[in-house]
Amino acid sequence: MLGLMISVIGFSLTIWNVRKIKRAAEAAEEASLSVRTSLALNDIVAECSTAIAILDEVRRLHRVQAWQLLPDRYSALKRSLILIRTAKPELADNHKTIIQNAMSHLTSFENEIEKAIANRSECPDIPRLNRVASKQVEALAEILGDIRGQIK
Repeated sequence: MLGLMISVIGFSLTIWNVRKIKRAAEAAEEASLSVRTSLALNDIVAECSTAIAILDEVRRLHRVQAWQLLPDRYSALKRSLILIRTAKPELADNHKTIIQNAMSHLTSFENEIEKAIANRSECPDIPRLNRVASKQVEALAEILGDIRGQIK
């Protein structure tokens, strides 16, 4: 009889310890997920900052009419935007739309500049290009602010 009681008590303690270990494992998994999410959000912040810096450089290059340098800068900027758009955790739909619009504008800019370079034609409308680029900077800065607010 005593052996049975010891077995029941031992079994109960084992079950209690298993549950305790399971809760600890779940907490560790949750903490790990939180860290991964924070790191991913930090990556998005860094990439947004890079994209804004490149856009600022693009506006300066427009002003000095450094057309030969711009296609490479547009490509680098589009790569940054793609990294932002495809980041995990996923961006909100309105942020994805902003990124897609920026990419469309950049593709249009790139085509316009490439034609001007190839045809040695008049330079594109710099104020218009920079007005659009400035709006993209503002939109990316908004995304940057929203993402920074999500970091714990």
